[in-house]
Amino acid sequence: MYLIALYWSLQTLTSVGYGDIGGDQTTYEVYAACFAIYVGTIAFGWIIGNVTAIVMEEDRVTFTVQQKISELSSYMQQRQLSRPLRKRIAQFYDTKWKASTVFDEAAVLLELPSCVSATAHSFARARGSSSYITRSLF
Repeated sequence: MYLIALYWSLQTLTSVGYGDIGGDQTTYEVYAACFAIYVGTIAFGWIIGNVTAIVMEEDRVTFTVQQKISELSSYMQQRQLSRPLRKRIAQFYDTKWKASTVFDEAAVLLELPSCVSATAHSFARARGSSSYITRSLF
């Protein structure tokens, strides 16, 4: 009886449902079902936790860059810098932040053969898009 109660509570709490409780199930089937529900719940929680951590890390990086852009904009306004100078400063930081990555680029490129390394380096530098920082500051 307690085993059936455990089975019912696990199915209810995990939203699996409990329409299959009947007299034709053996004790081993109920144990196996409880175990499968428990393992499934742990796997689901682990996956959701990792996805959440990845999203939060991206948000943290984005927030940090946006905060630095805001501080830079406030500084330039407070000092009443000219528009061309503001644009040059924004372009400098845009280039600096675009060039920085989470990887140790020098170490990665050193491991590659020289011809592949040179191609990868020039490709990474040539990829340019419209500047987020420049758009944000003006």
